[in-house]
Amino acid sequence: NFMGIERTVAKSVGFAMIYGATEETIAETAKVFDLGRAREFKRLWFDKYVEAGNWIEAQQEMGLRTGQVLTLFGRKIWLPMEESDDKVRRKAVNYTIQASAAEIMKRSIVKCRQLNLVLQVYDELLIDGEVELPSGLDSISPLSTPYEVRRLERWE
Repeated sequence: NFMGIERTVAKSVGFAMIYGATEETIAETAKVFDLGRAREFKRLWFDKYVEAGNWIEAQQEMGLRTGQVLTLFGRKIWLPMEESDDKVRRKAVNYTIQASAAEIMKRSIVKCRQLNLVLQVYDELLIDGEVELPSGLDSISPLSTPYEVRRLERWE
């Protein structure tokens, strides 16, 4: 049960899982240094997040079988097949997530192009001034893309 795991370990395991981590990586990232415990964390995660686990396994299998994966928008990403199977498996998951996130951000930037866009950092847009955001930002991808607006006197 994940409720018995301290928050920092649970966060480490969660992030490691969505990037297709091996038990060794989970042990290192979560600082548990016990492969048996890391294996158990991975099993618990797959038991709790069945759909996500199935997606991860499908991505890894597709990457190894075809040498490529697809983003949410269907763009092909080639994998470095000269690398070990473990690395290809991790990259099959990671490349899909990172590239899809980048495509969502690019679509957000295009949708906000009339605004005084000052800066984009990772998953944030900094817009200067009091503005009305365009409609549809929360539905620019096949997945829901909720967003949060913070109005500040000065930049953080």
